[in-house]
Amino acid sequence: PKLSSGDRNSMAHSGKLSRLDPSMELDPHTVWLNSTLLKRGYYSNSTFHPRSIKLTSEFISYSQTDGGSLLDRIWFNDVAGLVFNSMKDEEFEQMFHSEEDYAAERQSAHDLFPTLEPMQFAICTTKGGYHKGRQFIF
Repeated sequence: PKLSSGDRNSMAHSGKLSRLDPSMELDPHTVWLNSTLLKRGYYSNSTFHPRSIKLTSEFISYSQTDGGSLLDRIWFNDVAGLVFNSMKDEEFEQMFHSEEDYAAERQSAHDLFPTLEPMQFAICTTKGGYHKGRQFIF
């Protein structure tokens, strides 16, 4: 079974992970989370703006909170890892690709995580992927 658009809309901005039937968990049309988060702009000195976030089994996407069009989508196959404020080294090892191919991404992310404020996290993409190593700060 798939969620109807009415079911998806009823979860809008709940900020809680949806309870899913196991058969629906990997369906790319199933929305796991629909919420609003602050996301920093492209540059390191950019301000944070509220964004509507949608999480599925294949991507996280964000759009303006006024119901505007999709701004971007981060496919999970383009993600090298996650970092967050006050991250410990062993957590970093669990949350990031350890292969040598990702050495540049690992170093960039390792340099980033001490600069994050409490409750902030970053999705770090691969240099060879669509986003070319961009770090998305939420």
